[in-house]
Amino acid sequence: MMNKIDLPAAARRQLDDYDRRNPGSLFADGAIDWDLDDAYRVQLAVAALREQRGEAVAGFKIGCVSGVIREQLGIAHPVIGHVFASEIYASGAILPASRFSSLAVEGEFALEIAEDIPGAEAAADDPQRYAGNLLPVIELHNARFRLEKRTAVELVANNALHAGIVAAPAAGALPLRDSYSLSVSINGKLQGRASVNPPATLPDLVERLAVVGKRLKKGQIALTGSPLPLYSLKPGDTFAVEIDGTASVHAAVA
Repeated sequence: MMNKIDLPAAARRQLDDYDRRNPGSLFADGAIDWDLDDAYRVQLAVAALREQRGEAVAGFKIGCVSGVIREQLGIAHPVIGHVFASEIYASGAILPASRFSSLAVEGEFALEIAEDIPGAEAAADDPQRYAGNLLPVIELHNARFRLEKRTAVELVANNALHAGIVAAPAAGALPLRDSYSLSVSINGKLQGRASVNPPATLPDLVERLAVVGKRLKKGQIALTGSPLPLYSLKPGDTFAVEIDGTASVHAAVA
C-alpha cells in the first residue's frame, strides 16, 4: 500500500502510463492510501511535467457536475482537470483509436475566457464580462478505472479522465445565454438530449481552481461540464454534438 506519497515518482509513472495509453496503472498495484488533496497534487505534478516538455495548458475543466454522471462514475462531487493545447482537435477530425484507452465522450461547451477572473464571486456576479466565445465541444476521455470501487481519488489523479476535446471552429461560436438544447448522437442515432446553462458552473470551477492555486486567465478555455453521461465509442463510430437541433461539432474514430 502506498501510505506515503512519493510525489515525483507517482507523477512520472502517471505521465509514462498516459503516454503509453495505459493510464493509472499504479492503481492496479493494490490499495493506495491517498486522500483527495494527494490526488490533486499528483495531477498538478503531472501537468507541470507536461509543461516542462513543451505542452501548453489551454485551460481547465469541471466534471461530474450532474447527478447523471456522478451516478455513472460513482463520484459524489464535481472535480477539475487540466486541458492541454496539444489535445484540441478540429471538428471533423478522424481520431485513431490507438491514441486512447477505453475512449468515451461527452457533449458540452467551452467558454473562451475574455478577461482574467479574480475569483468565484466575480464569475458569479458578471459572467458576461469574463465569457468570450462559447463553443460546442466533444470532450474525450480515457474512461478506464483500475480500482474495483470507483473513487474521486483515482478520477482526479488521472486528470478527471480528460484526454482532449473536439471543438467547433470559432466561426461557430454561440451567443452567451442561460439555456441551450444539447444532444449527442453516435452513428446518426440520438443518445441523449438535455438543457444546458453553460455559465452556471463557472463560479464553482474558479473556486475549485483557487484551492489548488490556479486561475482562469484571458485566452484560456473553461469546459463547463455536461448534464449527459459518458458514451463509449469503438473504432468505426461517428459522433456529433448538436446545439438547438443543428449539428455543431463532429468526429469519427478510426
